[in-house]
Amino acid sequence: MDFKEMTAPLWYSIFAKWREVHMSAITEKKQSPKGHFGPGKANVSGVYGGRGAVKAHRSTITGKYVFSGVQGVKKIRRGGKAKELDALKALYDIDDTVLCTLLDISPRTLVRRREDGTVNKAELDRVATLHLVMRDAVELFEGDRDKARRWLKRPVRALEHQCPIDLLDTEAGIRMVRDLIGQLEHGVYA
Repeated sequence: MDFKEMTAPLWYSIFAKWREVHMSAITEKKQSPKGHFGPGKANVSGVYGGRGAVKAHRSTITGKYVFSGVQGVKKIRRGGKAKELDALKALYDIDDTVLCTLLDISPRTLVRRREDGTVNKAELDRVATLHLVMRDAVELFEGDRDKARRWLKRPVRALEHQCPIDLLDTEAGIRMVRDLIGQLEHGVYA
């Protein structure tokens, strides 16, 4: 009997024990005594369900998301009120010039939207997406909106020393910023 034949049963038994311990944690409901999800609320299979499972419990930090679910999609399709633009401006604490850049509209169009009191579908869709970015940033900083705003306005090494808010004028930039937030939440990027 050679070395491989002797160690095979040992490795198999170690792996079997590991699998028993770890797979039971995934398939059974485990209670968190005072963990990340609050007392007694953690379902380990929910943890492995991805980012959405984590966000579900954090909605109390940032408040209800205005454009969520099918109702949110219907709201975007109908278009909205110009007050959504001012709400976004207040949320990010930005001036009209930056707001126009983020929405990809001219300053005159912004004035016209405020006079009419309406926002078209494409603009409201961008507003909804920018709300998502801010929601993610606020969740990253555990509910501190001011820290999230400051982070969005400071250069970040992972974004080649650009401010995250400067990248939010394109869909690709929005994806980059949201991906970075997700990485930071999970400790992937340092």
